[in-house]
Amino acid sequence: MNDYINFLNEDELFKKKLRRKKIWKSSVTIIAVLATLTTIYSLNILIIKSSSAKSEAFAETSDSFVSRLLSPFKKINILDQLGDLIDFNGDSLEGETGDRINFLLFGIGGKNHEAGELTDTIILASLKPSTMEAGLISIPRDLLVPINGYGWYKINSANAFGEMREEGGGIRLAKETIENITGQNIHYYIKVDFAGFEKFIDILGGVCIDIENDLDDYQYPIRGKENDYPISSRYEYLHIEEGWQCMDGSLALKYARSRHAVGHEGSDFARAKRQQNLIGAAKEKAVSYKTFLNPQKIIQILNNLNENIKTNLTVSEIARLMKMSKDMDMKKVAMRVLDNSIEGPLMDNLIEMEEGGNMYALTTRSGDFSEIKKIAENIFIEARVKGIMASASDEHAKVEILNGTKIPGWAYQTSLELRNARIEIVKVGNAAAQNRKKTVIYAPMPDDFAQTLKLLSEKLNAEVTYGFPEGTDSASTTADIIIILGKEE
Repeated sequence: MNDYINFLNEDELFKKKLRRKKIWKSSVTIIAVLATLTTIYSLNILIIKSSSAKSEAFAETSDSFVSRLLSPFKKINILDQLGDLIDFNGDSLEGETGDRINFLLFGIGGKNHEAGELTDTIILASLKPSTMEAGLISIPRDLLVPINGYGWYKINSANAFGEMREEGGGIRLAKETIENITGQNIHYYIKVDFAGFEKFIDILGGVCIDIENDLDDYQYPIRGKENDYPISSRYEYLHIEEGWQCMDGSLALKYARSRHAVGHEGSDFARAKRQQNLIGAAKEKAVSYKTFLNPQKIIQILNNLNENIKTNLTVSEIARLMKMSKDMDMKKVAMRVLDNSIEGPLMDNLIEMEEGGNMYALTTRSGDFSEIKKIAENIFIEARVKGIMASASDEHAKVEILNGTKIPGWAYQTSLELRNARIEIVKVGNAAAQNRKKTVIYAPMPDDFAQTLKLLSEKLNAEVTYGFPEGTDSASTTADIIIILGKEE
C-alpha cells in the first residue's frame, strides 16, 4: 500500500514521519516481547508486559499464535498495522471487572524430548488492574495433586494425561487441576516448548550475563541419552564461572534449566533468579538496534515463535494489556515459589506405589491445599510489600524487636522474617513485661522512615505509635524504630 502524502501540508507530513518512528519503536517492542515468550522461563515477563487472551472452553486451536497475530497483515504494510495496534485500547480482559486476571504459564520439553508433554515449568501469574500490582507463583512439578479421572499424581502429569485423552486436552486438564489447588479461576494460558529457546538466543547472537556465583552441576541431563548405560553416561558436568559470561543458545538453556547444581545454586530460588537474569539479558539484546534494524533477524524470530507457542491470546487483548501495563515496575512484582522450606507450605514425602516401591513427591504440610489457596489469594499483598521494600531499603532504618509475650523465641523468628525483607535488625530481646495484647511499632516522628514504617505495618499487621515506649529514649538505644510484639491470649 502506497502512502498518500499531501506535500502542501507540512504538518501532516511531519506527523506522518513521527508516526513511522513511533511504529518502528512499538513494533520492536511487540517483537521483543513476543520473542521473550519463546523462553519457557521468560513467561513471567510476557504476562506483565504484553499478554492476554480470550478462549472458549480453553480449547487449543490448530493455528499458532504468531500466525493468528500476523494473518490480517499478509498483504499490507505490517508496520502500519502494528502502529494501529499500539493506538488501539483493545477488548476488555476476562477477570478485569473483578479486578483480578489470572494466567497459566507453562513450558514443556516438546516433540523432540522424551515425555515431551510433561510440564517442566508451571507459573500462576496474576494481575490486579486497578493498582497494576502483579504476582507470580511457581508451582513445583513434583507436587502431588488429585487429577480428575486419574487419581493422585505429580502435577506435571496433568498436561500429558490430557493430551493422551485428546489433542488439546492437556490445557483443559492442567487448568482444572491448578484451579482446584489454588482456588483461582484461570482466564488465560500460554504453553511454550523450550526447544525454541536455543534458536531464539542464537538468532540474537547470544547473550552476556553477570554470573553471581559459580555453577557446578554434575548431573545435567544429555538429550538423547536418557536410557543409556552406565547411568553416569546420561549426564554431563556443567560448569559456569562467576563473572561476566557470554552464552550461545545451548549454554543459556543449560544455565536456565540446571536443577542439580551444588550448593546455593541448586535451590529453586537461585534457579528462578538465574532465569530472571537471563530474561533481562535476552530482552535487552532483542530491543537493540542491531536486532530491530535487521529484517532477517526479525523474520527468524517470528518464525521461531510461530513454531513454539500455543495460547488463547487475541491481538486486541494483547493491545489492551500492553496499554494497561506499560508503566509497570518489574522490581515490584511479587515472586513466590511453593517450596519445602521451614516457612513453605510443602514437605518432602515418599509415596508408596501400588506396583511396589516408593516415589518421591512434594505434599502439603496441612494435608489439604488451604495454605496454597491462601498464598494465591494474598499474592497482591506480597506485591505491595515488595514495592514498599524497594523504597524502604534506601532509608537504612535500624530496628529493635522486643518480645512482649510469653511465646518463646517469637522476637527471633520475627527478626528472621524482617531480615528477609531487607530490614536492618540491631537488637532482639524481651520487653520489660510479657503481657502485651497487640504488636506496636514505635517511631520517633511521622516523617522519619515513612516507607520502612509502612513495610513493618504491612508485614506485622500492627499500628504505629510516634515516640519511644515508656522507659526508653533515644540515648538508651541505637535503634531508630522499636517493635514490641503482642498477642491476644
